[in-house]
Amino acid sequence: MRVLLERGNLHLAMLVGQSNASVSSRVAVAKQLIEWEDSKVDCHLSDVIIKLYSMLAAKPVWLSSRGKMNCCEGLDWKRSLLVHLNYISDPLSPLDDAVELYKTSWKGSSEHSVYSVAPIPHYMDGRNDEVRDVLYYLLLLYCKRWVDIFVPIICYYCIVRGGLIYLFLSSVIIVL
Repeated sequence: MRVLLERGNLHLAMLVGQSNASVSSRVAVAKQLIEWEDSKVDCHLSDVIIKLYSMLAAKPVWLSSRGKMNCCEGLDWKRSLLVHLNYISDPLSPLDDAVELYKTSWKGSSEHSVYSVAPIPHYMDGRNDEVRDVLYYLLLLYCKRWVDIFVPIICYYCIVRGGLIYLFLSSVIIVL
């Protein structure tokens, strides 16, 4: 918000400040996007602005007159999850709902198919699509309290190269 204020975009800064206040502000931003699309004004706006407005409208993918605008494009999995937590999910919904929305976004089971990246560890460099980041598993464990994720957590490839995280996770499992 500070960057928007410094650049003189007061209207967008105000919308960002109100984004978690209510669902009615999201509906108003979605109506604005529709008006821009109908009048072809969105052709004159930058992609970043349209992505910001679609994110504020809780629309992760917006079909503008120039094509698809994906607000999660170019983000790593943690930032994509944060977008789902702060902007896409309902402001009063629990963490479980945001995690589930994020899960549908990278599995392709949403109405927009796949629009964000899977929670793959940064050190895997996309070599194995089956391995998930250990932080994602811990988040699932926090949300569900007991799920069938203990085997993947203990999996060597899910954990960083050192053995300290393995010892930490073993103690977490014992505590739970």
